[in-house]
Amino acid sequence: MSPVALVVVDLQRDFLDQALDSPLARWEKAYCVPSVRSLLDFARGEGWQVVHVGTRHESAESLPYLHRLRGDALYCSAGTPGSEFVVEPEQDDECLYKTWYSAFDANLDAFVSAGDTIVWAGVSTDCCIQASAFDADRREIRNVIPVQAVSASSCGLFSASLTGLGKSVADIIRIETLLAGEGIGDSAIDIADIGLQAENWFNGQSALLGSPEIGTSLGDVLLRLDAPAAAQ
Repeated sequence: MSPVALVVVDLQRDFLDQALDSPLARWEKAYCVPSVRSLLDFARGEGWQVVHVGTRHESAESLPYLHRLRGDALYCSAGTPGSEFVVEPEQDDECLYKTWYSAFDANLDAFVSAGDTIVWAGVSTDCCIQASAFDADRREIRNVIPVQAVSASSCGLFSASLTGLGKSVADIIRIETLLAGEGIGDSAIDIADIGLQAENWFNGQSALLGSPEIGTSLGDVLLRLDAPAAAQ
């Protein structure tokens, strides 16, 4: 088993696809998808362990406690379109499912251990990525988070959560340094600069997306976000 794992968290339609009737879906959470695809290709080429961790609920009884207290609607219900991964796992990838926020709720411990490194991708930096990274740190697992491979529902939440993660439990990096072979976490962004770099990237993705019209599909959104890469 590789000492480095790429763990992609909650890249599912109920969190990204506003064309679905999901209260948790935001187009902004899809900003990371093009970079996640690039990161997956890189990780497989490097022989890293690739793990997709999704959320899956069989009934409202498995929702997090506060959701149950509030009577919130069920999401990522097993067998529904909303539970589908947006980026399809490949045959050698591992797929795990959780009902709470941290990826370790999905038995991620079976694939990583103390001394390993996890490169995190997916959504969202102020919720499941955050809970997962703190759990990893308690297990003495190194956290590396590429700015462009994660996202959140707003610029403010994205910037603040990445800054907090960088201060406490993770090396925040730019994905291009990783893809260029400059090392995992060897070019971590200075803590004082994380917030601004996060804001700049988020706002750049927002400009690419523009204002999707009613009826816009997730596929159309991803085509807009993929446009710069396709033009190269």
